[in-house]
Amino acid sequence: MCSWTVLLFFITLNIVVCEHYDLEFQIEEEVPEYTFVGNIKQKIGLTNSENVEFKLYKPTKSNHNKFFRYEVGTGVLRTNRPIDREEICKFLTRCVLTAYLTSTSYELFYTVTVKVDVKDINDNYPKFSSDSITIKISEDEQQGKSFNLPTAEDSDSGMLSVTGYELQPTSDLFELQNNAVAHGTTRLKLILRGSLDREKQEKYTFILLAFDGGVNRKSGKLILNITVLDANDKPPKFLSDIYRVKVNETLKVGETIVKVEATDEDILYNAKISYFFTEKTFKYYGSLFDIGRDSGEIILKSQLDRETKDSYNLVVIAKDGQNEAFTTVYITVEDANDSPPLIFVATLSSFSYAIVEENLSQDSPSNFFAHFTVEDGDIGSSGHVSCSINDTDTFELVTIPSDSFKIKTRKPVNREEKSRYFLKIVCFDHGLPPLNSSETLEVRVQDVNDHTPTFPNSIYKGSIKENLLSGTLIIKVQAWDADAGNNSKLTYSISGYESQYFEVNSNTGEIFSSRPFDRELKDFYRFKLTATDNGKPKKYSTTEIDITVEDQNDEAAYFDKQSYVFQVEESDRKLEYGKFREIDRVIARDADLKPYDSFHYEFALDFGTDHESFVIDRDTGKIMSKIALDREVQDAYYLVVVAVNDHTPLFTGSASVSIFVLDMNDNDPVITYPDDVNDTLQVSNQLPINYHVAKIEAKDDDANENSRLYYFLREENEYFKINPTSGEVRVKKSLSLVKDVETFKLSLIVQDSGDPPRNATGNLYVVVNKSIPFTFSSQTGEENVNKMIVITLAAVSSCLIVLLLLAIFSIRIHDSRRRARSRRIPTKIESHQPLTDKYDELLRIPVPAHHSAVNMVTSENRRNSAVEKQQEKRSTDYGGRQVWNPDVSKIFTLC
Repeated sequence: MCSWTVLLFFITLNIVVCEHYDLEFQIEEEVPEYTFVGNIKQKIGLTNSENVEFKLYKPTKSNHNKFFRYEVGTGVLRTNRPIDREEICKFLTRCVLTAYLTSTSYELFYTVTVKVDVKDINDNYPKFSSDSITIKISEDEQQGKSFNLPTAEDSDSGMLSVTGYELQPTSDLFELQNNAVAHGTTRLKLILRGSLDREKQEKYTFILLAFDGGVNRKSGKLILNITVLDANDKPPKFLSDIYRVKVNETLKVGETIVKVEATDEDILYNAKISYFFTEKTFKYYGSLFDIGRDSGEIILKSQLDRETKDSYNLVVIAKDGQNEAFTTVYITVEDANDSPPLIFVATLSSFSYAIVEENLSQDSPSNFFAHFTVEDGDIGSSGHVSCSINDTDTFELVTIPSDSFKIKTRKPVNREEKSRYFLKIVCFDHGLPPLNSSETLEVRVQDVNDHTPTFPNSIYKGSIKENLLSGTLIIKVQAWDADAGNNSKLTYSISGYESQYFEVNSNTGEIFSSRPFDRELKDFYRFKLTATDNGKPKKYSTTEIDITVEDQNDEAAYFDKQSYVFQVEESDRKLEYGKFREIDRVIARDADLKPYDSFHYEFALDFGTDHESFVIDRDTGKIMSKIALDREVQDAYYLVVVAVNDHTPLFTGSASVSIFVLDMNDNDPVITYPDDVNDTLQVSNQLPINYHVAKIEAKDDDANENSRLYYFLREENEYFKINPTSGEVRVKKSLSLVKDVETFKLSLIVQDSGDPPRNATGNLYVVVNKSIPFTFSSQTGEENVNKMIVITLAAVSSCLIVLLLLAIFSIRIHDSRRRARSRRIPTKIESHQPLTDKYDELLRIPVPAHHSAVNMVTSENRRNSAVEKQQEKRSTDYGGRQVWNPDVSKIFTLC
């Protein structure tokens, strides 16, 4: 458990730190992956209710974390892979793997060192370095002489390694002897128990068996060949049984560490000594050390590292060809400051990088986000380390026990200003010269929702062609949020009355049409687009969207009138070839915009043939005649004009055109009586004055005023006169004194009313003959009829005048009586009775009977006033001119 002193110290730092826990577990080698090793939480006394979790340091050379995995929640440590003890702990008697864990809580902080003892299993066979050896023994060798045999190696340890040897077949001449030497080395010897005679038997063959101590014993074999020779009877002898030497780990490769030396009492060839490492020494340390075969000098082959191994025991053999001697060399490696500090960083997050929340104050316990431990394999001052970080303005280091440090923020950090930091941790020892190492820790700033979404523009403008199907993409508008993650994930929505015509993709900000548009009905829409983030609390902003509906050719041209009426004067001049006479123009419009509003004019060819006499300007709508228009030939033309769109699809509009040819005074009057055949008449000289003699008859093909004729005499005649309007020739003076059969020539002029006037001339010959009798009756009857007409007209006029005077008189009497009665009307009107009701009572006052006819007429006029106005509105011709349409019935009612 945590010591109270340490606990109190770290409470002041807003963190509880336990003393370093050292836990031990035991497993067998080669167990499968995910095998249970131990429960960390239970071992240190934590329960699952305590919200504390651990994580392994990242694997390094100094730890074995790669072989284990930590199970979050249960606190169980399991194997991460099968563990081969012989591979990991090749030269070690005891195989202990070390794992380092740290808690991920900044409130309850623990560090744990777990040592896992990997127990050996009997999974290897004893093995000799070679399949066979040959030993040469002199025939004069003394009984009891021993000969060294190679030993077998078993990668297993302890009792599972080699425990014994057997020689097969058994022999009375030879015996095995197994003696233990220093540091687990076994010396196996073959002892000569009898006398040899090379001449009787020169060679012997045996099988040497090596077996381990496992339950199911495993064994290995070596074929032993013995050759009988003449023997060398004096073995070598080392000057010292033990050599002790100290070397610095910085010793250069190739330098001599120590020289061993042995002597032999034999001479010549039998006294020549060679030096070797034992088979086991060579196997374990042959890569580091070498020995001179003749000199006995032990030489360094590879660089020493005290932090890896600080001592070596080498067994050296001195051999004179047949006899051997052994000595042990103890090498102690002295420390040099050659190991830089090793930094092991752990974060409180489940990632390789650290996470710190933005805007945290310096006093917040959450500002602690990572810690690290430093190891230095050197000793003394060379193993004492100090650490620093590169950004001390933003972060700070706090020292905790066991060369560990925690990292926390010194001030609030802003993710939008800087979202990640690369914190360089530098640790150096105090050796001479000092060594250092560094690690870079990535610190990511965790976002909080402290920014509002922002649109780059306050207004966005888009456009869409009219008539496109709903679902058409119009514009894509995106906002930006300086936050990150869900705090910057935006959702889009639209609002406003005109937003009903559109849809928005809530994720992308793409705006689509929800229906087809008609530009001619509405060509502009405006609504709001809102971007809302997914933070807590949510933040939002809005922008304005303006959508313009673009035109397409979907409208037909239309005329400003459905019917045109044009008047044109006739012409007596023929038009030159290729020239036209302008009549008037029609006007059409197209509701589309440029370029779709262009169209041209033409005649509809399916309506009669009148169009053949005219042309129409395609661009302006001017109608022109191709021929001289003669009213006397045709006085009216009826055409249909169409406005045809210049784009596809084709649309057309039409209107009717009526062209009326107005008369011009282009025809002379024609006198039909008298004519060349009938130009003489005879009258009695008894005709009275003003008597009708004859009537001049003439015609004019023109119309209206141009056809109105007046009659004149070129020279005034004494006896005859002519009525200028009727053309009647009457007696001007009594003919009684005229000579008998006297002829009067009346030179006639008939003139029309045109401007300038045109005329015709002729002659009427009147012969006065006394012999022609005169009858007065027909003339008297005609005069009586004229008198009757005059009398009737006078009587009717008098009647009308009398009726008008009576009506005026009646109205005045009615007005005077109404004014007299109004003086008797109370001035105070009851508040609850409407004024209109009082007025109606006044209107119901009786009137004299002789005024009733006039009153009926005026009230009837009031009732019909609205009808008359409607009739006047409807009484218009095609050109829009007012036509007088009197109500004749009212006139007769008055009369």
